[in-house]
Amino acid sequence: MHNDRILTCTHTTLSYHVSGSDLLEGNAGSLIAGGFHGATVPGDDPSRLATLTDGTWAANGVTVIANDIAYPGTSLQVEWTFSTVANITDIIVFSGHDNVGRGWINCDVEVDTGSGYSTLKSELKTGDYGQTQPGGTTMVGYVRLYDDLGANIATAVQKLRITFHAVAHNTTNFFQKFDDLHPPAPNNYPNMGTVLKEVDVLGTSSVYSWELY
Repeated sequence: MHNDRILTCTHTTLSYHVSGSDLLEGNAGSLIAGGFHGATVPGDDPSRLATLTDGTWAANGVTVIANDIAYPGTSLQVEWTFSTVANITDIIVFSGHDNVGRGWINCDVEVDTGSGYSTLKSELKTGDYGQTQPGGTTMVGYVRLYDDLGANIATAVQKLRITFHAVAHNTTNFFQKFDDLHPPAPNNYPNMGTVLKEVDVLGTSSVYSWELY
């Protein structure tokens, strides 16, 4: 059972902080596939989705946990529709766990510019593949998708979809934290849903003005 504890390691230890004014602020999105761990706080799916884009770092240690043992097809998948098309420079996913395993992130990022979804990044990962985690008994992290030169990573985006795969089983199996996304996985790894803290999308939204002559 996952204990309901308060995170003692916060986002202030990271290079990037949760934004309260990004393009997804207040956009709860839609649950497309998979779901949430039963111990997740809040207890209902609409509130869980809203927490992912509310611009705050939830102190509760079980806010928000993706479902466990989630192989492709059952992984948590969330879709956001932009009210006006967006030009995106950064996509940042934050995690935080009062232990260690659920602080890893492994996600697929897709965008729809009007002709269906295309993949921006498959298996965007923390740890050895990106931002390292502070030591100790707690873990926070993020993955950031961006262009080294500061250009847009996607333009005229109508929808964003992120799929969150399961990660390491526990603190002693880091070497298997991202292994074998397809069942049956050796030793049943990975099988833990990430504790997701926030999804931020940075860039600009386009509002069209029409002048009549």
